[in-house]
Amino acid sequence: MKPDKILLQSSKACQSKITNIVNHLQLYMVHATKRIPVTAETLMKLKKLGHKGQTYDDLLQKMIEAYKKEKFLAMLKQRKENGEFVDFDEAFR
Repeated sequence: MKPDKILLQSSKACQSKITNIVNHLQLYMVHATKRIPVTAETLMKLKKLGHKGQTYDDLLQKMIEAYKKEKFLAMLKQRKENGEFVDFDEAFR
């Protein structure tokens, strides 16, 4: 085979690989992550809160859910203290 044909075939194979890589990167970019700048201190605290194998995304999702529950319970407590609730037994008399 002539050197120019080998080079052409090699070039086509290389282009095919590059196209394949680009396609995979485009698929990955759909699910791309975002960077959140944090201090070294905050990063260490996050590491201590998580467990082995847990991603920061998983950890942050759990923290968000815990925050939502805490906020909801605080709202219920405040309403109870304000007298907005009645006793369960009284409600069905």
